[in-house]
Amino acid sequence: MNGKSLLYNIRFNKKFKNAVCLITAVILWTLILFFLHKIEWKVRVTTATIAAAVFLWIFSELSLALVSFMAVTILIITKAITLNLGLSGFATGSLFLILAGLMMAQAINNTEFAQRTAYFVLSRFGGTPGGALIGIFLILLILSFFVPSAAVRITLLLPTVKVIIDRAGENCNRRNLTCLLIIGLAFGATITG
Repeated sequence: MNGKSLLYNIRFNKKFKNAVCLITAVILWTLILFFLHKIEWKVRVTTATIAAAVFLWIFSELSLALVSFMAVTILIITKAITLNLGLSGFATGSLFLILAGLMMAQAINNTEFAQRTAYFVLSRFGGTPGGALIGIFLILLILSFFVPSAAVRITLLLPTVKVIIDRAGENCNRRNLTCLLIIGLAFGATITG
């Protein structure tokens, strides 16, 4: 079997799995609507939609954003919620602030900024795992004044942490270092604001 047909089979299997998951979610949605026939319409539709969305989040390879968009769309179409309520989450200024931060993180990650930051951390705080963790904490603390979202700070520094892990020596326990730095990054971003 050549590589091209193998790639086609993998893509076909992924599409087939997604189709089966979507059909199963629709059947689940319909069954919940019929079994909860004594409950108010809005509650039935909301319960069925949440159950189908959770099923798709767990079993399908569809993205979380796509499944969430489908769930909100179904709730609006079935009149379980109004259009204003469905779109109200996108009307806040903090959404655009987070989007701008994610765009900035992507722009910085496309340059060699992550490698330069990793080398700076290793040169200033020593080549030890504890020193690297302290350096990451200090960078997170400085970033918290300019980047308000913890998710954006994590997105911004994750490539730096990957470079530090990749540059670790042979005598270093890579699994422990990975756990230390990744969990430290997550907690550090949360703690710093």
